[in-house]
Amino acid sequence: MKLVTLLLAALTFTSMSVAYATKPIPKYDRDEWLPSWPDLDGDCINERHELLISTSLKPVKMSNNGCYVQSGYWLDPYTGKYHTQARDMQIEHLVSLVDAHYSGGYKFTLEQKRKFALDRSNLRVVYGQINQDKSGKRPSKWMPPLGSFQCEFATTYKQVKAKYGLSISQKDQKTLSKACN
Repeated sequence: MKLVTLLLAALTFTSMSVAYATKPIPKYDRDEWLPSWPDLDGDCINERHELLISTSLKPVKMSNNGCYVQSGYWLDPYTGKYHTQARDMQIEHLVSLVDAHYSGGYKFTLEQKRKFALDRSNLRVVYGQINQDKSGKRPSKWMPPLGSFQCEFATTYKQVKAKYGLSISQKDQKTLSKACN
């Protein structure tokens, strides 16, 4: 009865699903989600570089073979700073792959994991160091330093989690709610 009460309380607190593991969750393996950035349209430009092209605020400069972005002009939404070198930029999963895994994505098929990893609604081009700082942290441990982007981050995070049926902890839900107030 106590478990039912706790579950109902948790469900009342948030409209997101609450995950209870009945057996051990398999260890996270990034290669199951995204072994490398694929070239989805066969034009020699992989998805990372397609994102760099589509998000640059100015025309990009490509490598001699036309397959890799060398430079452009990107606004990092997490810091509000502009960057010009593609090598300094990384593709960030707003809901990290490891977060997705441990919040229910471990049950996804390989195809569903790859779909999640390439879902553009969950991807942002950010400065490499900020992506490293965030790593696999959840919102209760890391939020974008640029305060004006925190509500958008929180809203998108909740939308992505809902889209894929992934759980959000009460601690993260509290942090996300504060971001838009």
